[in-house]
Amino acid sequence: MEKIKQSYRLNKSKIHKTIEYYLKRHYWNLNIDISSRIVSVDIFLQLVQEHDKRPEYRIFLQPVSGLPDIKIKNPASFLAFCNIHYFFPVVNNLYIKCGNNIISLQDYNEFLFLVRLLNLFFVKGFDYVSYDVIRHYLKKPTIKKIFEENEILLPSQAEFFYLLKNLEDIKKSSFDIPKNVLHKNLWKLKNTWTYRENIFLEIYMKYENKVREKLGFESTYLNPASYKSDANEKTDFILAYLKNTKKSLKTSKLTQLPIQFTTSSNWQKLEWVKKYFLNNKFLREFIYIQVDWNFRKNILNLEKKYLNWITDKSLRERQVPDTFPFFIKTIDSQYLIEPIIIYFCMHLILKNDKNVSQIWKLDNIDFSKVEIKENFRNFWEKTQKQEWKIFYNWNYVGMVIKLKKKR
Repeated sequence: MEKIKQSYRLNKSKIHKTIEYYLKRHYWNLNIDISSRIVSVDIFLQLVQEHDKRPEYRIFLQPVSGLPDIKIKNPASFLAFCNIHYFFPVVNNLYIKCGNNIISLQDYNEFLFLVRLLNLFFVKGFDYVSYDVIRHYLKKPTIKKIFEENEILLPSQAEFFYLLKNLEDIKKSSFDIPKNVLHKNLWKLKNTWTYRENIFLEIYMKYENKVREKLGFESTYLNPASYKSDANEKTDFILAYLKNTKKSLKTSKLTQLPIQFTTSSNWQKLEWVKKYFLNNKFLREFIYIQVDWNFRKNILNLEKKYLNWITDKSLRERQVPDTFPFFIKTIDSQYLIEPIIIYFCMHLILKNDKNVSQIWKLDNIDFSKVEIKENFRNFWEKTQKQEWKIFYNWNYVGMVIKLKKKR
């Protein structure tokens, strides 16, 4: 893929130019250079044969600028990754691949409608127009002939719609979500306090499957809060989770919890959270996380490294190709011991479980040396406060506090 990367840098595709043009027009008046945050990807609709199953087309993403050259098999994870770091994903090209045969859609005049539709699709929000046009085009003999001549199986209407759905998700990540999450002036891009939060969100992404596998959660999701929630509602993250249960999943609901995340030992911050929680009649529970020890000591250095990683596209592109281009893979893992431990312990606490031995060993962390101590439980006006202190090798690494209103 290095040749594709080089040619991309010299000559951007029509699709890329169209999306990037509208993206920069979208944010032109905010006095922020988003160039370093634009991540360009090729989208492959690739035919996959698994054992005796019917062959089917699946979506793969291949970064061509802004990230290392890897094959991303889960587009949803890629877009969650973009949302964490406030990257703006842009499509460079669309390919359909069947074995060694490949079609570049932008090379055929018959597919120019895709480029023309981007104006309606990315800017005007006429999603249904795109679906209707594709339904019509797939029936045209000229389209069928292109696939026959290239010995490529014509994707079904549903598979083409899946491709369009991924375009729609990329559009949301680049145009819709930033305006919501980052505030109308993209203020979150200017504030360094989000850096440590983004590191914690990466830890969640890397280990979420381990939490589900080892701690008995059916699902667990952690999303960054909007600028409004961060500034006015003392909320850094929204955690949504579902514990394994004997009840039917159809009747089980995800529990949603707001979380305040800090490395500060200033207790005034907790008092602000408690006051907000008490005055919000809609909230029943709230989680307060404090991460300490070496993570707190090293956070300024980590934030400096993170800023370099965010603002230097070439630095990210030189990152060793791996399963996923996390920032946390570029730093010494010893600096992440505390937030990783707190992340797993928080899930144990949500299950009323202190048995850390079930995690056993994880990377360079021996969980047999982790201890969860419930420090105290008391009431503050109409709110129950539970506090757990977390230790590793007898060293204090942080705490989890749960606020819960009495019924």
